[in-house]
Amino acid sequence: MENFTLRQALQACGGVYKGPDAVLETSLQDIATDSRNVSGNSLFVAIPGERVNGHDFISAAAQKGAIAALVQEDTDSTLPCIRVPDTIAALGDIARAYRRQFTGILIGVTGSVGKTTCKDMLASVLGQKYTVLKTAGNFNNHLGVPLTLLQINSSHQVAVIEMGINHFGEMSYLASIAQPNLAVFTNAADAHLENLGDRAGVVRAKTEMCGFLRPGASIFLNGDDEYFRYYQPPFNIKRYRYGSTADCDVRVLSWDNTANGFCCTVEGLGLSALELHSRYRGTHLLYSILPAVAVARQMGLNEEQIRDGVAAFAPPSGRGNILSTTSLQIMDSTYNANPTSMQAALDDLAGMTGRRVAILGDMYELGSNAEQLHRQVGEYARGKADVLLSVGDLAAVMQADAHFDTPQQLIAALPSLLRKGDSVLVKSSHSLHLETVVQALQALELH
Repeated sequence: MENFTLRQALQACGGVYKGPDAVLETSLQDIATDSRNVSGNSLFVAIPGERVNGHDFISAAAQKGAIAALVQEDTDSTLPCIRVPDTIAALGDIARAYRRQFTGILIGVTGSVGKTTCKDMLASVLGQKYTVLKTAGNFNNHLGVPLTLLQINSSHQVAVIEMGINHFGEMSYLASIAQPNLAVFTNAADAHLENLGDRAGVVRAKTEMCGFLRPGASIFLNGDDEYFRYYQPPFNIKRYRYGSTADCDVRVLSWDNTANGFCCTVEGLGLSALELHSRYRGTHLLYSILPAVAVARQMGLNEEQIRDGVAAFAPPSGRGNILSTTSLQIMDSTYNANPTSMQAALDDLAGMTGRRVAILGDMYELGSNAEQLHRQVGEYARGKADVLLSVGDLAAVMQADAHFDTPQQLIAALPSLLRKGDSVLVKSSHSLHLETVVQALQALELH
């Protein structure tokens, strides 16, 4: 954060200031919602939470160098304060004002599946030509998006911002803050259906972003997704499609998972049979590579830069990483899950060597069809895996070879269930914490 004073923050959020006027002219170095992350010349945002109240940590923030606090409750702290009705909303207002100073290209990334991988692939490819800021991890919600935008500085030429939602109206809020120049939509899957209803609802919610794109904007749609393929953006927004059909602007000609990773050949937007290779496996990578190629071509990258960017890509933890031990090949896909991503992971498992073992857990936020969708995933798994193990309450209907109520019960049984040389997929919604199973698998020695 730079070239933004406390006075500008005050004007952006419309709060009431209490403190010395001279402090208002201080340039902010950072804005933090956690007192442990405060550094010199920071504005500390006190957020009341279910477990802790940020207002209780104002003194701690002051000791670490905060020059002021953004508050919504009375405080007896001597630290200068800006009082607002809602500190989270005020944080968004400040980030919106700060984003307006950015003259580079801001890319919004959303969709049901693959947002984080797509964001990281975009950053890896575009980073071959530009200085890129990207969302850290999946810091993609009403707090993460503003805090990411506030990390932009004058060295950045491109910002790749992931936006995740599960209610109507949330994308409008995030996009009104981020104001993207370009937007990438990965797909519409059976995710967050409790609030969005169905896949058509997913598209309506995600494409709220289009109402907040900057003039001259372009959007990039998955042409293989039946719900996004025919989406027509409003206004004069340019539309590009990526996928496997002949009418896509960027098209994949062939792809394969090999022992050395994933490779594909693409064409379009001036490219002819460009071969790309990632050292990581997984067909799901295709729908991160294709939009990255399309965006890169619009932003002036050449074939060598695109090739190098795909090769340099490293997936985030828990997103289909292949972990090798002396006993097992482990596909760690524990970060999140919905029926579409489950099936994609099972497809990748089917191409692995040895006996194929699927460890599948609960998928959350699926609404009234949760039981049916879990049962369907179980049926799909039986055609892809040699052994199916299920974990959790919802996954009990998968009719697995063995079911466990908790990850701990499964971990205790692993030595008797697995053989040396097995390939093991581990996947569920993050709240089930199957990363503990991955850790146990890595420590397991089989003979």
